[in-house]
Amino acid sequence: MRQLFVNRAGHRTHTAAEELVASRVLEDRISFGRWTALDLNALAGQHGPESRVPQDWTATPPREETVAPGFVTHHPGHFPRP
Repeated sequence: MRQLFVNRAGHRTHTAAEELVASRVLEDRISFGRWTALDLNALAGQHGPESRVPQDWTATPPREETVAPGFVTHHPGHFPRP
């Protein structure tokens, strides 16, 4: 199992570029049988500005600002229940 984290406040505030990179990571895992080491932010940064707008479906009017890729290394704590 592998989890990717984006450091951005809000619910569903990832970008299309981050979604594409996450899909690529999964496709690489399926193709090569292992998790590959990739610079996720560099890959997401290769996409144009139209792909780097947060996908916040709750914002009215829709958000239009472009953001930098926000992948971070995160190690969540243990779930508090047995």
